[in-house]
Amino acid sequence: NAVKAGADVLVGDRVLMVDASACADDDFDGVAGLIGASERDRVELTLGRRVGTVRIIFPNGAAAGGLPGAPLRELAASVDYPVKYGCTSGSCGVCEHRLRTPGDDSPRYTRLCVARVPRGSEVAQILPGDRYG
Repeated sequence: NAVKAGADVLVGDRVLMVDASACADDDFDGVAGLIGASERDRVELTLGRRVGTVRIIFPNGAAAGGLPGAPLRELAASVDYPVKYGCTSGSCGVCEHRLRTPGDDSPRYTRLCVARVPRGSEVAQILPGDRYG
């Protein structure tokens, strides 16, 4: 699924084309080579994103894309968002944050070590927790 012009690039997006050159199957070095070899002042990238991807925005402003049900812990790590863990099983509360999705009157508490990307939303925001310092 192509990403709309002007949309944010998310961790997990794929480069499908550099200018008019297809590169969907290229690795990072191949895509970087196409970008570097361009003689133009601007390079046009065509990006792809899996249908159903939810944009997760972390407190540090970083954003990642994940499919519903994907572990939030892995998305946090993919954008270098630091999360303190005490148990990684959800029992201690050290990693607790708040999760806000559109239409929520108030964010709900969630523990990032066990939480998953929510279903039924295109975007979700992770906010710092305030119950456990």
